[in-house]
Amino acid sequence: SFNEVAKMEGLDSISTLKRLDLSFNLIRRLENLKTLSSLSQLELNSNLVHRAEDLSMLRKYVPHLLSLNFANNPVCEMKSYRHYVLRRLLKLESLDGQGVTAAEQQLAMANTSSIKTQMVKDNAFVQRRSNWSLMPARFRQQGLLDKEALTTEGDDDAWWERVQDLELNHRHLRKLSNLERLVNLKALSLCDNEILGIQGLEKCVLLEELLMEENRISKLENLSTLVNLKKLDLGKNKISKIESLEALTNLAQLSLEDNEVEGLGGLSKLSTLLELYLGNNKVAELRELLLLKPLPKLIILDLSGNPVCYKNEYRLYSIFHLKRLKVLDGLGVEGGEQQAANETYSGRLTEEFVVEKLGHRFFEHVSELDLSGNKIRDTANCISGEFFANLRVLNLDNNLLSDVSGLLNLTALAVLRLNHNRIEALVPDRPRGAPDAPPVGLQTLSALEVLQLGFNDIHSLALFRLLPVGGLKVLFLQGNDISKLEGLENLSQVRELVLDKNKIRHVEFGSLLSLVNLRELRLEENGLKSLSNLVPLPRLQALHLGANRVADMAELDKLAPLPCVLDLTLSNNPLARKQLYRATAIQKLPTLRILDNKEITIEERERVEVLFAMDNRATQNYIPGAAAMQQLTSGMQGNVAKVPVKMSSVTFDQLGGAVSTSQASAGSGASFMCIGLSKVRP
Repeated sequence: SFNEVAKMEGLDSISTLKRLDLSFNLIRRLENLKTLSSLSQLELNSNLVHRAEDLSMLRKYVPHLLSLNFANNPVCEMKSYRHYVLRRLLKLESLDGQGVTAAEQQLAMANTSSIKTQMVKDNAFVQRRSNWSLMPARFRQQGLLDKEALTTEGDDDAWWERVQDLELNHRHLRKLSNLERLVNLKALSLCDNEILGIQGLEKCVLLEELLMEENRISKLENLSTLVNLKKLDLGKNKISKIESLEALTNLAQLSLEDNEVEGLGGLSKLSTLLELYLGNNKVAELRELLLLKPLPKLIILDLSGNPVCYKNEYRLYSIFHLKRLKVLDGLGVEGGEQQAANETYSGRLTEEFVVEKLGHRFFEHVSELDLSGNKIRDTANCISGEFFANLRVLNLDNNLLSDVSGLLNLTALAVLRLNHNRIEALVPDRPRGAPDAPPVGLQTLSALEVLQLGFNDIHSLALFRLLPVGGLKVLFLQGNDISKLEGLENLSQVRELVLDKNKIRHVEFGSLLSLVNLRELRLEENGLKSLSNLVPLPRLQALHLGANRVADMAELDKLAPLPCVLDLTLSNNPLARKQLYRATAIQKLPTLRILDNKEITIEERERVEVLFAMDNRATQNYIPGAAAMQQLTSGMQGNVAKVPVKMSSVTFDQLGGAVSTSQASAGSGASFMCIGLSKVRP
């Protein structure tokens, strides 16, 4: 004794041993007793033996035991422990330091462990008694009607089918038997027994109420045929896991109080459940409450005595997530509590919610996370590099976020979508004179390649200078209140920049100077009046400027320095409605392939070249009428004879360079006189 012996071994060679003292050790199992048949005294007090089945080993291998001490072992807490041992060791004279009397031994032997026919007949009822299980025993005596109905003659077994209620409480029963003929049984009470498992109820398909409180049941099983069950009470047992309840589609009340339940899984299919009692178990995590959200009718929940109840946020958290609760832990849910819960948790991201979305807690293996459209107001530091070390894509579109300071140290994050939120500032405001705070939010996302901030409330881009955006390639900022292009100095690697639907009225000189790798720029619906300062963009291939206010055709000249533009959009600008707009744009930007979402064909470009070539020739041959009159006047002053006038008729459209073939084919009659002057000898 008084050692750290954890296992009974090395006893094979001492078969004549009479007394064995192993008290105050660490023994969990009774084993290696085969050679100790001569043992008469065994001291095993203050160890860790916890299985009742181990006590049966004593009857098999040491049947002549006279004195046994098991005090202060977990197995001693078993109900009817003393009678259980005495029924197996018939020669025992002392148990746990107390003498065994003949009367006690006789009482232990009288307690049967199984259900007998006469026991059923003596405790059965032929009519269902509502709430009879809640009544004191003295009011539940079998009535005259029941006794007469259950009177049998000969071998008549018809009475079995008449039984609707059966009460077998406090009978020291260890197993269920002889119940298969109770086909019309609706209520069965087996409280305060020693039943080890649920079995033998397969034929009781009409059962509505099953009470097995205060037994030794360790597992929920064999309940699939009890589809009509409405009340199930398994309190004060040894159940550690909720399972095998999916078939109980009519269950309204479930009691598992005083068990060893650690989680609330296995309840999600109980769509009719109204009351759930789980007091004094081992539920410790708030996230377990989320597993009750699929229960549409749950109005009463009791988790009192569980570790989770001692968390400060437990009650409000439960009320917020279980909207239909009327009673929580014996206290009614008041309107003020519901309002406080909504104010505290509405839109607040929790670790439990993320687990629910993902279906697991292995955050370190997550590379893509979609939390869009969940009305999130605050990420509450739930999404950080500490948990999501390998997260590369994060979607937070269509939420209610006003800042992103809760995104911390996501060093692997490459794609961040924050469209349709309420973000105003890219960096949290700091009071003047306040000490420098550690970087948060976007300041910690050094690996970003795609950042989408469309349709928020951003007013300024100046704070981009403070962000580690050197590797950023795509930036969406459409639908904000940006009025000035600034703070883009660190965006040298950006290839796509979207600024549609802002308030940018003009582009300031040099504001795009650093965007040397930009391939696509969108500035539609901004109110631009000029195309100035959209240079230099040496790699720009797509420029979308539709739905602005550019009116002057001369503005097209300002795009000529762009060497690589292939796609240009100027539709819904005033200049796009002017004659020769398309032809002029094609002529001034020879690299264009698409204009206003319409491809420029080879034939169209050839027609434009011919058009402007004709216009150039006509301009070169044309002598204005004023110059001709001046020559004529000067000749007359020199006393020369009248000069013969050589006249030719040229159409106006040919000189004007029109491209409309319909007008040319119409043969416009509008013409003017071209006067040719030649000197004639006097």
